[in-house]
Amino acid sequence: MGWEHDARARSALDRLLTATEFERAPRQAEALRIMVEATISGKCLSGRSLAGAIYGRDTVEFVRAAQQLAREIRLKLPRIYERDGAGPILFCLREGSYAVEIVDSVRSTRRTSETDDEDEHRDAGGSRDDDRGTEMPRSRLCPA
Repeated sequence: MGWEHDARARSALDRLLTATEFERAPRQAEALRIMVEATISGKCLSGRSLAGAIYGRDTVEFVRAAQQLAREIRLKLPRIYERDGAGPILFCLREGSYAVEIVDSVRSTRRTSETDDEDEHRDAGGSRDDDRGTEMPRSRLCPA
């Protein structure tokens, strides 16, 4: 599935990155931009590639730092959307993933850099189970 609304997603990202939380955390802003651009271009990111892009190094220590950035971004996004209101484009980051889900709430379309067969792994309630069989939590701002 192609993402027809790249310009709208990039514009939404630019607006999101003006939030105080991202202005005070430039590495998190850079990480989110890298993850969104990877999704738009259809690339899958690993912790190692994200660490290399952000820190210029991909050793274990820097991969852990990239994982921490992703965790902080995942927790930060719903708070920003709650406070500032969710626009027509939402960015969601699943726990343990670097694949940003881009949700176009106006057109009801979704895009991730993960494969399209992902829906086969969803249960009837729309949640996706991870490899350990535990249900992945969903923010009410990022509907299934």
